[in-house]
Parts: sequence; structure tokens; C-alpha cells
Amino acid sequence: SFVSRVLEDDDGQEKADRLLRQELNEQYLPDGAHFELSVMYHLILLWRQLDLLSLLDANDRLRKDLRNNLQKQLNWADSMCTPDGRFPHFNDSTNGIAPPYSKIVAYARALGLSANTAAPGASGYRHWVMPNSDLWIDVAAIGPDYIPGHAHADNLTFVLDVHGKPVIVDPAISTYEKTPRRAWERSTHAHNTVTVNDQNSSDVWGGFRVGQRAYTTIEKEESEKCLVASHSGFKITHRRTFTRNEKGFHVQDQCPEGTLRLHFDHRLHPILQGEKIELPGITIRWLAGEPKLEDYEQAIGFNLTKQAKRLVISFAEEMDMTFELEA
Repeated sequence: SFVSRVLEDDDGQEKADRLLRQELNEQYLPDGAHFELSVMYHLILLWRQLDLLSLLDANDRLRKDLRNNLQKQLNWADSMCTPDGRFPHFNDSTNGIAPPYSKIVAYARALGLSANTAAPGASGYRHWVMPNSDLWIDVAAIGPDYIPGHAHADNLTFVLDVHGKPVIVDPAISTYEKTPRRAWERSTHAHNTVTVNDQNSSDVWGGFRVGQRAYTTIEKEESEKCLVASHSGFKITHRRTFTRNEKGFHVQDQCPEGTLRLHFDHRLHPILQGEKIELPGITIRWLAGEPKLEDYEQAIGFNLTKQAKRLVISFAEEMDMTFELEA
């Protein structure tokens, strides 16, 4: 194997250390996020690198570099996870694969590391913590240009938990097979964002391939108060504004025409009431468009799905939605 050939050399250890440092520098963004932008994979890799740290001798020259990088990884994980371990299923991600966040924290603490929460930055993911709710926003790139295998066509999507339970969810993934299901799970249709002419914002195909892709631009940001971002993956600009207010938050979509989708957790049973939906802890209202509820299959693990409901609204020019949260 490559590793054995490296270690057979006289300076094999130095080469191995150099290769690891090289990959740490390449694969981790300045805010500590893994560059494939899946919280699930970030946690898996973090756990394995904690194993490596535990095996290194205290005098090993690599230990300090790895420890410093792991601190940033742990900080980013803490910024994306709730204390009880919930996190958004952006890109390839689902339940039951990554080690529980509480175990990662305990393992890190045993190795002398502790999470210092810092606001996520370069990754393009945001986590707004509000009274009784958590809002995660994706204003990120879909992933690294040269290895977007775990990427989804999900620019400007978001997910929301209320009272510690998922309300608006990413449908997640249930398979890596090259099937219509895999194509749908990676599509714009399967995310809480806008499609134009039923097209994907990025050309996801072949299970793990991406052709032409959308790039997100952050136009304005006031920490956990206002966030404006846009992309032009449809050849026209889709701009989305998130604004926090006293009752919750507001989402405005600007696009010549489009279809907005919101995917609800399978344990909820939304009912249309004119131009609003009331659910435990939250009321969602909108001011325009043609709403309908339809079924979809939410992934709750690999090869596991549950039927759930999603809201679909077609609109022209602008869509305004308010999310009123219970105090």
C-alpha cells in the first residue's frame, strides 16, 4: 500500500507527518470546517483524528500541529451542534452514522481539548440560536470544486428546530446507489429553497458528480440579525434575505419566478389554513403565491424513509414568509 511504501523509506515518519499536515491544511477551512461541508463527515473525521492524537507520544512533533487543528475542528462542530447533539443534514448526511456529539466532546475532554464556541465563518454555514429554537442557514459553496462528490444542489437552504425538535428539515440521504432516489436527494427540489423552471441550481448527476454549479455570494451580514445572499445557478439571480425579529424571523426570496419548498419532519402533520400553517411552537405565514401540501419521503437513516409533508408555493418576483415562534 501507499502507506507501507512511505514507511519503508528511511525518512518514512517525516513523510507521513508531512502528508498529514498537508491534508489538514487543504481539507480544513479557516473556521475549522471540513471542506466537503457535511457535519456528519466532519464528526466522523474528528473522532478518527482524536484516535490518532491519543496514540501520539507527548514529544511527537506532529502532536502540537494536530492538536491545534483539532481544536478548530472541535470549535466548528460545537458551533453547528446543539448541546444534545442535533445538527443540520446539509449535503450528504443522515442519522445514525456519525459518533454522537456528546461522546466526541467527552473523548476530546479526556485528551485535554474543550470546545470554545466560535461563530462559523468561511464554511458558509450559519447557526442562529433563538429562544426555544435553532435556525441553520446554508450560504456556502456546495463543496470544493475538484471533489464535490458529497455535494447537493442546495444553495440558500435552511433547517429549523423548535423546542429541541425538528420542524423544517433537510430530507437527508438514504442511499449512495445511482438511483432516482439518490438523484432526488441531491436535487434542489429536495431542499428548503427555490427552484426555477423545475431545474437544479447545480448539475448533480451520476451519484457523486457535479457539472455546472451555483456559487453563493454573501451580500450583507449582521451576526444573527440579518443575512443576505444570492446565487445565479439558474442563469438568473435568486436572492434570499433572513432577518431576525422580536417574534422569530423573516425570509424573503427575490427571483423573477420560482417555486419554494419547505420540508416538514415526518412526525408533524401540517394543515393549510389559508396563508398560514400552525405547528407546535411556530406559526408560518406568507403573503403571496399558490400554496399546496404534498407528500415526500424523509430519510431517517440509510435505507430508512418515512412519509412526510412539504409545502410548495409558486410565486413571481418576491415571496415573503414569517416564522413566529412561541416565547
